[in-house]
This record gives sequence, structure tokens and C-alpha cells, in this order.
Amino acid sequence: MGSKTFSAVFLTLVLGAIGSVSSAKAADFPEAGVFDFSDFVASPDQLILEGGVNTVSGDTGPSGTDQNDYFQFDLTNGEPPFTFILTSYTPGAGNTSTSFRLNRDDDNSQVGLIGTLSDATVGTDFFPAISSLLTANSVPLSDAIYHIDEGSGPASWRFTVQAVPFEFESGLGLLAFGGFGFGHYFLKKRKRKQKKLA
Repeated sequence: MGSKTFSAVFLTLVLGAIGSVSSAKAADFPEAGVFDFSDFVASPDQLILEGGVNTVSGDTGPSGTDQNDYFQFDLTNGEPPFTFILTSYTPGAGNTSTSFRLNRDDDNSQVGLIGTLSDATVGTDFFPAISSLLTANSVPLSDAIYHIDEGSGPASWRFTVQAVPFEFESGLGLLAFGGFGFGHYFLKKRKRKQKKLA
């Protein structure tokens, strides 16, 4: 096999590994429109997180009638999330912001404020703040309960939550195998040249 041919094969392996991420299955919560999640921390809505890009949309508020929304991720079908990006925020009735808080599953206590949802924070990845709160309070990611807390309201919001798909793990394995073959090929080629020189 010539070096050009081998390079083409190796490039195919790389693109295959990357493509497995971009083609990963996505989940939408809910499947259409916006959704009013559970009002009670003791019984948050369970969302099955898929490997790939998931969307989570909701309506919260107004204060005093529907000011709390609680949801939690079931990680059965995918690896833990690594991005938690606010992609849209639409306040109503003079509202300008909504609190985004973290609770823990074992005793329903509040862990802390993750951040604020507003026009200014659209595009923000809240996952670093979530990770910091979880680590500081020794809370496993699987026990995290996400709390949208509206002080005036109402507001509509949407997140995209990305998790590592299982397909990516397979793609990485393929890539590692290709890398091994790549190195092995050139090692043999180098030895052949050394023999010729001798």
C-alpha cells in the first residue's frame, strides 16, 4: 500500500469517528412545543438523556401560580452531559430574568444558584457552573435536580444539552486502531529502507 493510499484510509477512519458524533440521536423535551415541568422538587420530571444533542424547553411562571419547574436527567441511554447551553429566552409581562438553581435528589435540598436566564445569557454554557456546584457539595451528577425558579414571570426558555454518544466511543476505538496501523506501516517501511542501505 502506498503512502497516499494509506493516508486516504486513515483520513476515512478519522472522519468516521467524527461523523459518529454529528449523526448521534437527539432527544427533544417535549417533542413539540413548550412544556410545564413538575412543580414539586420531590417528584421532578425524568428526562431520558440521549447521546448527542438534546433540547429541553419550558414555560415557567408567573410567580405565585406556576413559579417552579423541576426536571432531572436519566442517564441510561447516554454518557453524562458536557454542555448545557441556553439557546433562547422569552420573558413576558415585564419580566427580565429567571433564576436557574440546582437541588439534590437525596434530600431535595437546594445546592445553589447555577445562574440567571435572561436575554444577556442566551448562548451561555451553564455546565461549568453546574459542575462546580456539584463538586463543592459532593453531589453526583445523577442526583442533580434542575430548578427553574421564576420570581415574577412568566418566561419561556430552551436549553440544548449535549452528551457523549455511545457511537463516539466506537468511533474512538476505530480511530485508535487506525492510528496503530498507521504507525505500524511506517515502522515497517523504515526497517525496509534500513535493510536496503545495509
